[in-house]
Amino acid sequence: MNANVQFITHDTPAVRPDRAQIAQVDLAPFGLPNLMEQVWLKSIGGEEYEMCCLPFRVYGLALGDVVRLDLTSRIVSRIKRRSGNRVFRLFFPVSIADREFRSVKRTIVSRIENSGLLAEWSGPRHVAIDVPVSGSIDSVWEVVRENEGVILWEWADVEEFRAE
Repeated sequence: MNANVQFITHDTPAVRPDRAQIAQVDLAPFGLPNLMEQVWLKSIGGEEYEMCCLPFRVYGLALGDVVRLDLTSRIVSRIKRRSGNRVFRLFFPVSIADREFRSVKRTIVSRIENSGLLAEWSGPRHVAIDVPVSGSIDSVWEVVRENEGVILWEWADVEEFRAE
C-alpha cells in the first residue's frame, strides 16, 4: 500500500457488533486516489460481511449490505446482497458563517433524532444518514430545501459500487 494513503475513519459506527471487523474500501474508483475509507463489518461466514457503518465517501454501499472481503488485503471487493437501505449525505461548506451553520446543524440533528434515523458524522460538517426501506427523510429534507446553499446533499447510491 502506498505510504501516502490517507484514511477516512468511522469513530462511532451506526451499528457496533460485539465482534466487529475493520476493513477498507479503496476510493480511487470514485476519483479519490490515495484515499481509503475504513469500514466496520460483521462476519456472517466465509468471505461475507455485513456493513455496520454509513459510508461517508464510498458510493453504492449502505448499512446492512452484505459484501465480499478480500481476506488478504482486507479490502471490500464487491457487494453480494443489498439491504435495501439508502444513505443520504449532507455537507455544510466551511464558507457558511459559523452562526448560521450551528443553527441549521442543530435543526438537522434534531430532525434526525426525532425521525429515529441512524446517522454518523465525519467531522462537524459532514453527516451520513441511514434511510431504511420503510424510513423517511421528509423532515430532514424539509430543512435541506429551506437552506439551499447552506447544505449540500447527495444520495450515496447515485453511483454503483466499484472496486479496482
